Amino acid sequence: MLNLKKNLYIAGAFALCALAACSSDNPSSAGSTTMPNATAENSSSSEEVASSSSINSSEPKQDIFFATAATSVKKIAQGEVAIYGQEYGAEASCSAGKYASKKSYLARIHITEDNTMERTLSLGNFGSSCDSLLEAFKESCTSGLVNLVADANCSRNGNLKVFCYASNPTNDFDAIVDGFTEQSDAVCSTIADGVDSTEYDIPKSDPDSSIKANSGRVFIIEPNTTNLEVSDEERVTLDSLAAAFPQKIEYDEIDGMPLIFNMDAEYKFTTEGKKFILNEDDNTCTGSIYQEEFGVTRHIAKYGDWRSTNTTTLLVPDIGIVYLVNDGTGSAKEVFQAECEATNGSYYEYIEMAFGCAVKNFTGIPFETIVSEQETMSRNNFNILPEFTPRN
Repeated sequence: MLNLKKNLYIAGAFALCALAACSSDNPSSAGSTTMPNATAENSSSSEEVASSSSINSSEPKQDIFFATAATSVKKIAQGEVAIYGQEYGAEASCSAGKYASKKSYLARIHITEDNTMERTLSLGNFGSSCDSLLEAFKESCTSGLVNLVADANCSRNGNLKVFCYASNPTNDFDAIVDGFTEQSDAVCSTIADGVDSTEYDIPKSDPDSSIKANSGRVFIIEPNTTNLEVSDEERVTLDSLAAAFPQKIEYDEIDGMPLIFNMDAEYKFTTEGKKFILNEDDNTCTGSIYQEEFGVTRHIAKYGDWRSTNTTTLLVPDIGIVYLVNDGTGSAKEVFQAECEATNGSYYEYIEMAFGCAVKNFTGIPFETIVSEQETMSRNNFNILPEFTPRN
């Protein structure tokens, strides 16, 4: 794990070479690209305006997207840096490992027309290293007036997506890119540490006579019965199960800081899951099977990891099956709720993009059947995600 000081310097690349390194009163212009809108703001008075009024008037954002093709690409450890010279931006990405434990890093920088520096950081499966990188990112953002995405916290697995913006300290775009590349390479050179590449094959099985064919289902297994009767007593139990998985927070015993160990509509497994991966062209579904706890998780992404849907299925013996969804696409709710109600389940919405459903196990579906249905449901799940154009 990188120590905090090194992390601060690394994440400080998003603050443009720790500010001082890349910005002098007389930056070298030899072989460099100068941003036209930055030149007029090079005096101290202009910089003061840029770091206050222009940023205060900017609208908070969540991400950076580039509309043009990359003008050049640089290789870094485990990945690359794509440079978008026409838009004064760059994107660094790297990954290591396979399956549900795949570790990923994605960072972007962008100089806006009003000479504001925007930057994002996205981490996947970074574990405890995520916390120090987040703190370093926040620290780098204190160099100017910034806006940090609300509720930007590392998940239990070390997932993170955060955005901030501040005044641009230099008009030398090449120097900005060089610093960004160097620091991204430093993070990516360590990304393979502790990566789990264990593979697990989804068991194939003949269609289970106790359930209907789920060729059209995305989330919830359809029972092979026309009798979906649920008693009042059972409904109370199902309602309680559906609502039993809100965001959970623990507090550090030393400093009392809140520690989130699972988000809305998630379940914290205590055993080690067996990893699996399912591919279909540019679509990818990764997940884990928790045999001892009767649970399965899926992470559905389309054309990379731009948007994704996380699902959890829990078999509760002698009671029912719980389905949980964290929807990063904004397209799953309608389908999920319709499938829940069609199975006479109890639907519960935690927040706009996190919801649960508890269904009575009418025909006694075993855990092995739930696992074997994951491939069909994963492939169906691809169809509800928004379309994206794959990068060349």
